[in-house]
Amino acid sequence: MDLLTNDGNQDPVIDENKDYLSELVGDDKKFKTPAELAKGKWHADQTIELMKKRMDDLRADYMKERQQNLTREQLESILTRFKETPLSSNEKPIVNEADDRPTYDPNQIKSLVSETYSQEKERDRQSANARLVQDKAIERFGSNYQDALSRQAADLGLSPQEVNAMAKTNPKVFIKSFGLDQPVRKDPFEAPMRNSLSFAPTGGPDRTWAHYQKLKAEKPKDYYSPKIQNQMLADYDRLGTKFEDGDFSQYN
Repeated sequence: MDLLTNDGNQDPVIDENKDYLSELVGDDKKFKTPAELAKGKWHADQTIELMKKRMDDLRADYMKERQQNLTREQLESILTRFKETPLSSNEKPIVNEADDRPTYDPNQIKSLVSETYSQEKERDRQSANARLVQDKAIERFGSNYQDALSRQAADLGLSPQEVNAMAKTNPKVFIKSFGLDQPVRKDPFEAPMRNSLSFAPTGGPDRTWAHYQKLKAEKPKDYYSPKIQNQMLADYDRLGTKFEDGDFSQYN
């Protein structure tokens, strides 16, 4: 099961002859004045920039866990083959050139059957993982989830093959990397609710990128919670470039 199909990008078509300003600004429109439109665009740019940094951060986590999984699978394969190899006998074999030797090795057949069974079990596990990720994607983005995943994969620098492999082997990392555990996305031009999200710490230094990276290392469960993620967006909105400390520009 592939989550992404190689149908090409389906970017929105921009009509150069259309007056988008009159479509968005006016007494009965979404924005009352051009100033409100500009403010909403600024907030959207701030949010997108932070989301890109979070994607870079999550991609690094995914690559680290993927390497650990590969090492663990190699070790498990070695242990499995070791268990399947019978202990050698202390008795010395009697050499008799006249004996007819079997044309097959029973141990090889046993190993082949075990390996085939393991491969079937692994395929079943990967299919179940892919279905879980697909259900989460549909719940998060709706029936057009493939377009949303394609855009995020491009931001992460992942090919369709890598995306499908991640879904099959690391569904938890996939769900976090693509934001499938987050609430339904709102209109990107809608300004954040400053009354509920934008607030300064009651004491101590400002919460910057380095602060949240430290929280992620010490308490990853808290870091990935919707409350902390919304709080981080609000702090970035409030602090601006002052928020961009530590390794914020590492992937630029």
